[in-house]
Amino acid sequence: MERFEYKQSEQKEALPEKGSDIKEAIDRIMASRANDLDRKVELVREHLKTKSPELQNRYGGRIISFLKKASRGMGIACLLSVAGLYGNYERTRYTVQEKSDPDGSVGFVHEDQETTDVINLMTGSSELSSAFKLKVARDVAKSLFRGRLEINLPPEIDSVGEKEFNNLLVKVISAHKESLIADGGLLGIDLVNAVGRGEDFVGFLISMQYGGKHKKEIYEILWRLERECGNPKIRLVSRGDKHYLVFKGSKANQFRASYHPMSNIIYLSLDKAGNGPLSDDFIAELSHGKQFSETPVTSSLVGIKDWIGVFGSSLYNQQDIDTSYNELYDQEGSLEHEAHGVIEPKLRDKVLDRVIDRVIENNPQLVVQSRKGDSKALRDLKFKIQLIKPMGGKELDRILKDKLALKNHA
Repeated sequence: MERFEYKQSEQKEALPEKGSDIKEAIDRIMASRANDLDRKVELVREHLKTKSPELQNRYGGRIISFLKKASRGMGIACLLSVAGLYGNYERTRYTVQEKSDPDGSVGFVHEDQETTDVINLMTGSSELSSAFKLKVARDVAKSLFRGRLEINLPPEIDSVGEKEFNNLLVKVISAHKESLIADGGLLGIDLVNAVGRGEDFVGFLISMQYGGKHKKEIYEILWRLERECGNPKIRLVSRGDKHYLVFKGSKANQFRASYHPMSNIIYLSLDKAGNGPLSDDFIAELSHGKQFSETPVTSSLVGIKDWIGVFGSSLYNQQDIDTSYNELYDQEGSLEHEAHGVIEPKLRDKVLDRVIDRVIENNPQLVVQSRKGDSKALRDLKFKIQLIKPMGGKELDRILKDKLALKNHA
């Protein structure tokens, strides 16, 4: 018996994204797929007979009936989805204002304050709202104390104001001073010393986690990428929130970033900070923002077909929904494959390319010396790039040398 795989067409149908031709286009697509789900119904029927006769006897009729109804209802679901998408997506076309300062620097402000704060946080900007700073400091504190130091924080840490938050951390650190020095490593020592210096822990924790330096090069690059991909909102979620999703299997309980097309929101978490820069997840989910910003109708329809395939695969292969859904990442034509296999690598290359170009433009003396064979100057250029966008040394060597050669021959 063959394994059930719901394979998408390698080419996504070109749909009109607005106007009266949408219904006609949907009907055309549905007609071309009319026999697709029926064929899978027969595969399921045959599988039940040969592999699961008991299941066939008890539930076979209900399962087949359900699948046939799903087949007939697919077109209606597509139409309802498109109608809902237009109603919701038009309300989520958020705006970003760009402003130029007298010194020539460029600033950006999203109409949603938290989104502005999150992107500024990722780029080391100090322009963060007070409420957001406290939210970030709380998440960093819980991650450091409960996760790395195995010290429980009092429950009121989630509800107190900035002054009380600072006092609570001073009490906790003072109570565990000896164990932090003995067993907490450099982190424990830094926290103890911070108490001695009378540090403001809101600013201190943010600086500890994100460096505190405004990376002007990545600031403009990430903001322009945000605009290119539809200006989605961003929400930072904590463990326990309904949008806090986790991986299963080999990455069990690790946070899983997500994008919700109907609300045009990207969900990120500071829990990711220990496994890589927050901007990594941001760029990955922007790929979905680009899909729905440019082709909302087509992307919606492909998403529906993906989910029908997921349910069919789970039933036929007797596996959970998560396993079936994860298979989409390797299926050409699926929404996930296009986002993370096609669009995301291009976005990452664009970010890296802009970072390297910006560093080269801002360090002409190092460029001149590097072209003359000065290995120290080349190392300094690499270091400046690594501060902005960490990446493999060999890959960076290759890209940087190619760029210098291209610019030298221009």
